[in-house]
Parts: sequence; C-alpha cells; structure tokens
Amino acid sequence: MARTVERFKEPKIVRAKRGWFIALYFRWPETHPEKKGPYKKFEISAGLNRIHDLGRREREMQALLAELKKLLKGGFDPFFEDAEKSFVGEIEEKKERNSRNQVGGNRPAPGNSFRKPIYGHRQTLGNSAPHSRRLDAGRGHKAIP
Repeated sequence: MARTVERFKEPKIVRAKRGWFIALYFRWPETHPEKKGPYKKFEISAGLNRIHDLGRREREMQALLAELKKLLKGGFDPFFEDAEKSFVGEIEEKKERNSRNQVGGNRPAPGNSFRKPIYGHRQTLGNSAPHSRRLDAGRGHKAIP
C-alpha cells in the first residue's frame, strides 16, 4: 500500500527564551535549488514578541495558529510555486486594461496640466524671496537697494 506524503507537519507554538514563534515544517518543492532535507522550517512570529503581557501574547499566538491552519487547509504554499505565473497573468490583464483606458483619452489637454498649488512660498512676481529686504528700512536701518 502506497503511503501519501504530507506537504507539511502540524504547526506548533514554540515558547523559546529567544522569543515565541510558530514552527511550520513544509516539504521542499522537488525543483527547489536550495533543498536541504525533506522539510523546510519556517518560524512565524508576526511581531507578537513585542507584546509584554503574556496572557495577551498567548491569545494572539493561538489566533495566529488557527489562521495559519485554516490557510494551510485551503492550499497555502509558503514557497509560492505558482505565484510567478499568477503575477504575470495579472500584470498582462492590467496592461490590457490600461491600454484600453488610454485609447479613450482620460488625459488632460496638452496645455491643461493638473498642478498642485505650492503653499508656504510667496507667489509674487516681483520678489521671490520669502522676506523683503526693505522691511528693515523703517527700523533705523538703511534700505538695501
């Protein structure tokens, strides 16, 4: 009778001195170049070691473990073997959508660009400096031409 090979071992919470994490052992893909041993160990902490209240940390870790188990049952693969094909397909769809939108002409006319106003600067034609030099003239100083 042929034995089925499990894709992963049951994830467990590890409460180590160096920090808490969920240990997930997932089977290496057959074609992976860095394959060392039958399983790759993933340590997932998700920043929960910043929580100092141990009761709250335990609750959050249990919730993370439950969510991880749900993802694994749904077919989650931490190596993202099929992700490249999926991303390439999504990029092609987006390019096609963008090219269809540009044909219709959603761009402004050549002389009518949308510019943000510049705040915090003087927008006068004569003097572009934030303070005029003539302000000192009335305080007993000579006016600077």
